[in-house]
Amino acid sequence: MLIPLIEWFLFTAIGIILVMVVYQMIFLASKRLAKGKGQSVEPPKEMWRSSIIVSPIVTLFAIVFIAVASWGSLVEWSFTIPTIDVVLIVILVGFLAAIPACTLEELSKSSRLKSNGIVSRESLPAYILLVIVFASIAEELLFRGFLQQLIDKTFLVSIDVNGGILTSGAIVGAILFGLIHAMPAKMMGNKVPYLMLAAFLLGITAGIGLASSGSLLVPIIIHMEFNIVGVIIPRVFARNQ
Repeated sequence: MLIPLIEWFLFTAIGIILVMVVYQMIFLASKRLAKGKGQSVEPPKEMWRSSIIVSPIVTLFAIVFIAVASWGSLVEWSFTIPTIDVVLIVILVGFLAAIPACTLEELSKSSRLKSNGIVSRESLPAYILLVIVFASIAEELLFRGFLQQLIDKTFLVSIDVNGGILTSGAIVGAILFGLIHAMPAKMMGNKVPYLMLAAFLLGITAGIGLASSGSLLVPIIIHMEFNIVGVIIPRVFARNQ
């Protein structure tokens, strides 16, 4: 029992360090690019545009990490297609979980930045491509495809949650996913705990989805749903003000 626990802590630490290295590289690249363009320190409007930089870097490293960790056995690493009934359940559960999480995210925004969460009609096609599609795939490849599975395949610790499966890898991945969002929250002048909690809710829902279905497509769908609701919620708040 002691040796598996040691391996679990070792691989968990390795996974966390690799994910943090990737995001540190993203931060440095974004900072250098902003400096090169002479941007001000004021938080930019439509900060989601940073996905142009973030998503390719995250995707590249996630694919490399998964390829090395899986030794090419991608089917065993959840590169499978879920059944239609699973997809339908995921769509329902995903939207139900996304509403409170995205509401928290909207509440985290300072009053002067409320409008930044509203994607303009002109920007909507780019937002759909960069955030709803590319960012969802990239982050799920890294956090669920790599980190969660690296931890769970080393030493699986799981509990049943109303028919779903919650694993230690899902918890660690969700916590780190929440922490990663602290930096964007600070840059935007938002309430950090709110945004971190919203990101954690996304991460834990996606993690349960992966562990329960065995398909990486499930957390990707859930992530996309959260990002879709993230477009709708700011508009609802704006209309009610």
